[in-house]
Formats: sequence, C-alpha cells, structure tokens
Amino acid sequence: MLTLSETFETIRGVAAEPLEGAVCKGMDLDLFFPERGAPTEEAKAICRGCPARFECLRGALERRERFGIWGGVSERERRVLRRRVARGASIDSVVAEAIGRRPAVPSAARERQIA
Repeated sequence: MLTLSETFETIRGVAAEPLEGAVCKGMDLDLFFPERGAPTEEAKAICRGCPARFECLRGALERRERFGIWGGVSERERRVLRRRVARGASIDSVVAEAIGRRPAVPSAARERQIA
C-alpha cells in the first residue's frame, strides 16, 4: 500500500512531503482515498485532530483536488466551499469556518470593532 507522500510522487511525478506536523504522514492511503460510497468517518476523525488541517484543506481547495479526504473534507463538501470562494468569500475564512476555527479578523476590521 502507498503512503500519501508516495502517491503524490506517483501522481505528480515529483516527491512531495506531507505538511509539517501532518498526522497522516506515513498512514495507509486507502483510508484517505476510499472507494465511492465507502465510509469516510475514520479519515475525517484523524483529520479533526491534525495540526496541519487548515493548510491541508486550503491547499486542496487551491489545487482543486478532485479525490480523497483533505483536511477532513470530502470532494462533495469541497465543491460547496469552492463555490463560496468563487462568489467572493475569502479562502481563509471559508476554510476556517469549515474546520470550526474562528476566522482571523483583519487588523483594519479589528480597529473598527474596537472604535
């Protein structure tokens, strides 16, 4: 069975290192790329505890990943997120909301809130 980094190398033709601190590093690829209709909860649960989750999902949205669980989000769920970004939402705020993190408030907006 291939690991995620081995799969990146195979698909993209270049060696790719998993994100720093990624929990999935070295794990079985099949878990994160299940067959159509197969359960995804185990992969999503692993992602929920991963410190690289934000960067992972953000990268998947930027690369328009079509398959697999990235940052705890399936392709179907990512399509919804991509539509929100296409309509003008900030990719960082969309990702933050998707993973349950409060979006960072830009400093100018923070100053207006304080005033």
